[in-house]
Amino acid sequence: MIDYIVKYQNNFVSSYLFLKNFPVLLEKAINVFPLLDSNVFSLKFDYDEWPSSHTNNDTHLRPYNDSIFNIRENYKVVFHEEEFRSIDDMSKNGEEEVKIGSIDTSKVYKIKYSVNLLPIIGEHIIDKDEKNGGEKTYLNSDVNFMGLLNETEELVIYETQTIQELIQFKWDKYARRHHIFGCMMHLFYIFTLVLYINIVYIHNSGTPKDQ
Repeated sequence: MIDYIVKYQNNFVSSYLFLKNFPVLLEKAINVFPLLDSNVFSLKFDYDEWPSSHTNNDTHLRPYNDSIFNIRENYKVVFHEEEFRSIDDMSKNGEEEVKIGSIDTSKVYKIKYSVNLLPIIGEHIIDKDEKNGGEKTYLNSDVNFMGLLNETEELVIYETQTIQELIQFKWDKYARRHHIFGCMMHLFYIFTLVLYINIVYIHNSGTPKDQ
């Protein structure tokens, strides 16, 4: 079935078939590499409301908690910083660097947008759930998706773009600061231990004459 979907229905619509049972596939050690290496969990889009070109050529991973059907109007919600304003918006504001003829066209790049759908398999939050009166809703709280990925023996899935993007986003958004703080605390403990040993067992050891 997976091979058939990847071959004939290779688009994000097919992802709805796996949102609930994908953790089961991982638990049963079923080969999911073709699924993760396809476009099933990757929604690529090109809307008129989203800039098609920009002077920023970097890759950026951003969270998005609304419905994918509302993403057309939410460019400024996802990319709200000044540096991500479209060239048209800057031109309307009369900024000198984007006036006609002043843009270096060799530094204007085509933009590709995509939505990674894997995070909605595990626990995630809807900030304003219309079905819950606009309240915050926690979904799939019983699914530890990252834990399932950690336990799988199908290591080849870590070569897929969807998994790499998911891990990179988790690292940048949550894990980096946590582990940097843990590293600094560990170094502090080591320094304290070395200082304690130096004072108690080295400088204060032996007779006063030896010291």
